[in-house]
Amino acid sequence: MDDKNIMACIAVSAAVKYVVMLRYRRPNQEWKGEFIPRPSSAEYVGFLSEINIYPVKSCQGLAVDEVLCTSSGVQYDNTVLDRHFMVADSTGKFVSQRRYPKMALIKTSISDCELLLDAPDMDTLKLPLSLNGQSHQCDVWGNDLYGIDCGDDAAAWITTYLQASLRMFFTDPTTQTLNMAASGKKQWHKATRPHDKTGFQDFAPIMLANSSSLDELNTRLENAVDMRRFRPNFTVTGPSAFDEDKWCEIFIGSDTRFTTIKPCTRCNMVTVNPDTGTKDSDNQPFKTLNQYRVSGERDLTAPCFGLHLVLDFAGKVKVGDAVYAVRGPNWWQK
Repeated sequence: MDDKNIMACIAVSAAVKYVVMLRYRRPNQEWKGEFIPRPSSAEYVGFLSEINIYPVKSCQGLAVDEVLCTSSGVQYDNTVLDRHFMVADSTGKFVSQRRYPKMALIKTSISDCELLLDAPDMDTLKLPLSLNGQSHQCDVWGNDLYGIDCGDDAAAWITTYLQASLRMFFTDPTTQTLNMAASGKKQWHKATRPHDKTGFQDFAPIMLANSSSLDELNTRLENAVDMRRFRPNFTVTGPSAFDEDKWCEIFIGSDTRFTTIKPCTRCNMVTVNPDTGTKDSDNQPFKTLNQYRVSGERDLTAPCFGLHLVLDFAGKVKVGDAVYAVRGPNWWQK
C-alpha cells in the first residue's frame, strides 16, 4: 500500500471515529467514558409508558413524549431540566407539599422560552427558563446545593399563594457544581461517582416506577390512587409488581443506560391528593405502604416505591421505548 492509500485509510478511520464520538458523546463535557452496549444478561421487561418532567420541585409536572437524559436529570425540548426550580424559605431550605399541600395545584407550562406558573386565584407567573447571577447556598434534606434567586416578583407570587414568606430559586449544571458524593452526607451519596449530579431533586437525578406495582398497591386500598402521587420521571409498563426491586442496571431505547443507586423511600407526601391539594385524612397510601414495603437493608426504614437512578450513558428516550433490565444483586446487597 502506497503512502497516499495509507493516509487515506488514516483519514477515513479518523472520520469514522469522530462520527462515533459524536453519536455517543455525553452532554456533560467533563464526563468522560466509553459507550457500553447492552449486555446479553439484560432482559426485556416492558416499555416506557409515561415520561414526566417537573420543572419546579413539588409543583405539577408535564407529561411529555421525549426527553434527553443528562447526568443531572431529564431535559425537555433542550431547555427545561427536571426539578431545577424550587421554593425555599428565607434560609434557602427547600419547602414542599409535605408542608404546603397546596403546591400540588401549581400548574407548570412552557411558552416562548418562559416557564409559566398558574395557581387558583393567582395571575400567571412568568419566569425565564435560565437565570444568571449570584449563587446562594440552598438546603435539600441537609445536602449542600446552590441556586440563583428568581427575584422579588417570584417571591411575592409564591408568598401570596402559600401565605408564607418564601422565595424561588433556579439552578443548572453550571451553578450546581457539586456532585452527589460531595453534596450529600449519607452512604448512598458516597456510593455515587464524580459525574453523578442533581438539580433540586430529593436524592438522585432520575426516578422510575412500575405501573404494575401501583396496580398491586391499589388492590390493598379502599380508594385507588394514581401515579401522580409518586412523581416518577419514567413509568414502565409490562413487568410484574415490584419486579423493579431486582433491577441493578436499566436500559431504555437504543442508547441510554442507568444504574439503580437506591430504592425510593416514601413519606407522607404521597398522601397529598393532587386534585384537591389536601392531605388524605386516612393517611393513605402511606399507611398501607408502611405495612409491607419497608426494607431492612441499610438505613431504609421508610416504605419503598420506585427506584432512584443515576445515568451511565446519555441519550434521548421516548414513550414506547423498550426497557431492559439486568437483575441484581444491587451494590448495597453485595
